[in-house]
Amino acid sequence: MSRERRRSSLNYMEARTAAVQNGRIQSVITSTALLYGMQLLTMFVPLLYLPRLATLLGPVDFGILMLALAIVGYIYNVVDYGYGLVGSRYVSINNSNLSALDRYLTAALCTRLMLFVCMAVIVVPVVAIFAREKLAVTCCLAMLLPLGNVVLVTWFYQGVGKLAYATSVLVMARLVAILPLFLMRSNVNELYWAAFFITIPSLVAGIVLLMNLHRCGYLRELKLYPGDVAMHLHEGKSVFIASVSTSIYTQGAMITVGIIATPAAVSIYAIGDKIRAAVVALIGPISQVIYPRMTTWMNDGKKGSSYFKFALIFQVGGIAAICIILLLSLPIIVQKAFGSQYMGAIKVAQILVVTPIFVALDNVLGVLYLMPRRMDVALKAIHGTVAAFALPAFIATSILSGPNGVALAVLFAACVVPLLMLFRIMQARKS
Repeated sequence: MSRERRRSSLNYMEARTAAVQNGRIQSVITSTALLYGMQLLTMFVPLLYLPRLATLLGPVDFGILMLALAIVGYIYNVVDYGYGLVGSRYVSINNSNLSALDRYLTAALCTRLMLFVCMAVIVVPVVAIFAREKLAVTCCLAMLLPLGNVVLVTWFYQGVGKLAYATSVLVMARLVAILPLFLMRSNVNELYWAAFFITIPSLVAGIVLLMNLHRCGYLRELKLYPGDVAMHLHEGKSVFIASVSTSIYTQGAMITVGIIATPAAVSIYAIGDKIRAAVVALIGPISQVIYPRMTTWMNDGKKGSSYFKFALIFQVGGIAAICIILLLSLPIIVQKAFGSQYMGAIKVAQILVVTPIFVALDNVLGVLYLMPRRMDVALKAIHGTVAAFALPAFIATSILSGPNGVALAVLFAACVVPLLMLFRIMQARKS
């Protein structure tokens, strides 16, 4: 009788564990599906206005706008300082400690504001002195993008499991902001208005999200303790270096083309790069949903290997399928959407559209394997090494082969990163 009771008890516990596991998987699938819907909208927004702007501005002004966005995009990543990973990791672990979260959030806002001010003091005078008037003014207006990132606390919502809400607010802000782009007519200021409407949504969405956090009971005590900013700078240093290094072989490639080539060449490269970026935008949701859970499980001593394998197969395989479809249909897309004056972007786009496959693998290995195991230093070393070789490669290829050569260099850099990560993981598993 006792054996039967033990068996029934074991069967009950196994069934209960399976039910909990299935519930978690269903939660992950539901959250991922919702975020993918939002991310598709995010991807759809630039695909709506980019052809319109390319036609309205022409190759030269369109290239200036894309170059300005690449410059401020680099500043955006500096201001972010890796909070998408480090910040959400802290929030997910301390989810129930309201006082600790308020202190962390206050210090994070101050840290990001300080980084923005430092970058603005450096970049704005340099651009004003060395860049042409149109590029200088466009860059100054586009500084709204990194300023918005100071208050855009999507990383906090990711940590508390409410990223879908934060993403929906940002998507709605972008959809509303692009409406004036379709009403604009050719005049002397359309370049500047375009820069304003493209970059303002982050600031608006960030303010809305902060107001909602306050309404939900957060940010009641806005106290900055001595040493908090220094602690944040130290804590996020490795992820920050990895993020900035990644920017070198993403935004840095376009900036290199802009310095060496003409604005028209930048517009050719930018079309291919924006198509690549649209596919890369689809990589995030599943990692954003699973990452806080992986961090919590690792902190509790659990492995979560099934979720890692699910993300690896679903994310990398899905992105590969999308890239193959795009590779075959790019000539039609570019011709129909942008017109005959941008046909040179087809070769660039066909090269760059392959890179999301490696970025997806990079994302899974870095975000879902290295980061939960606190292997931040390895992440920094890998991205820093690739960036150190990528920048001179961009300069050389831009001089020799123009946008097509830079695109090949970007593809090679994207391929090397996950290979180095796999090598580092194999080393860690052996030791």
